[in-house]
Amino acid sequence: MDINSPLTEYTDGFNFVHARAIDGAIKDYPRWLNEVARILRPGGVYLLLKGGLALIDEDMRPLPTLPCGQPGYSGIQSIFSAIQDVTM
Repeated sequence: MDINSPLTEYTDGFNFVHARAIDGAIKDYPRWLNEVARILRPGGVYLLLKGGLALIDEDMRPLPTLPCGQPGYSGIQSIFSAIQDVTM
């Protein structure tokens, strides 16, 4: 589904809309916000989150991206790193 296309089938369809890390995909923010308002039911909540795709350790340090098979390897961290590489 293209986030920049109208969501016509969802008018008043949601109590809650959660959007995460979409800032690079939205071409027209006023149009997007109008679309969110239209698909929310009265009193609905819109939660927009922007954040990095990084895993951190208990000391709030980013985990390194290690090669598969190396001690400490994290498949999730590899996926997050790949996403960051193509979106930066």
